[in-house]
Amino acid sequence: MSDNNQDDINNPSHYTHGTIEAHIFIDGQHMDWYDSNLIKYICRCRYKGCEFKDRSKALWYLMMGMIKQGGWSKTLGAVEKTIGKFKKEYESIPL
Repeated sequence: MSDNNQDDINNPSHYTHGTIEAHIFIDGQHMDWYDSNLIKYICRCRYKGCEFKDRSKALWYLMMGMIKQGGWSKTLGAVEKTIGKFKKEYESIPL
């Protein structure tokens, strides 16, 4: 535990930023496994100290949800189209 007032097992600090915890939002929206994990990783990534890693995990859950819904071919086509458009629009912009 980080200090006496913090419960890192049941209520870690990266769970409680904002006005609503991710699990409450997820329950209210009746999300499936893939969408719920996507939301959790995105909501908490800035507070855990591993933002790029958690965004990558969120992307994995997004892709798996898309594959489950539309299959490999449809998903890969959508991803390729999105990457191509993104690259064309943003490759000249210094980020």
